[in-house]
Amino acid sequence: MPKFQNMKTIVVLVVFVFISFQLIANNGISLPGKNANALAIPVPQLGTATNFVLFTVNGAVGNTGVSSITGNVGANIGAITGFGGLNGTIYNNDPVTAQAVTDLMAATNQLNAIPSTATHLPILGNGETLYTGVYSMPGAGSAAGALTLDAQGDPNAEFIFQIGGAFTTGAGTTVVLINGASASNVYWVAQGAIAMAASTTMMGTLIANNAAISMGAGGILDGRMFSTTGAVSVYGDVISIPVSGFIWIGAISTNWNTGANWRSGVVPASTDDSFIGVNLPFIYFPNVPASSGTVSVGSIAFGTMGGAGIRGCCECRQYFKCNGGNHLPK
Repeated sequence: MPKFQNMKTIVVLVVFVFISFQLIANNGISLPGKNANALAIPVPQLGTATNFVLFTVNGAVGNTGVSSITGNVGANIGAITGFGGLNGTIYNNDPVTAQAVTDLMAATNQLNAIPSTATHLPILGNGETLYTGVYSMPGAGSAAGALTLDAQGDPNAEFIFQIGGAFTTGAGTTVVLINGASASNVYWVAQGAIAMAASTTMMGTLIANNAAISMGAGGILDGRMFSTTGAVSVYGDVISIPVSGFIWIGAISTNWNTGANWRSGVVPASTDDSFIGVNLPFIYFPNVPASSGTVSVGSIAFGTMGGAGIRGCCECRQYFKCNGGNHLPK
């Protein structure tokens, strides 16, 4: 009889452990140590749509207010209005947009078909940290507060969000990338409208399937806004195509050698490409203290708002050594 009771105890423990792991997955919590290679997540292929920051297959693309947009803007069918001072090219109903339609539809289908690694509750953020994976939400979804995407040191880590309905963000929502995470590897696909509220800071490529997509006033997007059928609307926002390499954000100081001043949380090494001025309203621009000696990097490039950064670097350019081509001002 005691043996039989022990067997029942073992069975109960096994079932309990299995259910616990299922609950972890269903709440969108990735287990430690997962990475893109282990999960074998296919790399989404945007094709020529990669060059667009705002694009719709069928609908209007419009800007209201003073926005800073870096990247091409396009509509295969529909009007494009309000983009004075665009740092890119406007394409409207031409062979370029026709090809972008083909590529965007293929990418949307690919993203929808990738098997999910976790089913997430409808609400993202509020201090949550997620690791590489494909997160599925069966219905409408939303984000609020802070959502951190942690690549755990893998620069190829992918984050894909498959949303079964509309997707919204609350005012002031912030998506934070750490430990090598890149906006180039973040994708949001909603089977409905995407509406980002005022002052949202978003990362990655967002696709509204058969619906409109918009970003409220004061928003920041390092990524893209796409619609397969619907309007694309921005309102006094700062939006740019994701930039690869190490991106200066100047979060806490002007010190080049402080990891927290770089989006990845890591200071670029001698073979890395660095980017300063990614079209964001930075307060701090990099400075290399004389006591640090020479900083060696692969290259340094400046974005459209790099003017202040260039002036700052003029004072310390003697401390930079670029191995892959010197982009510093003369």
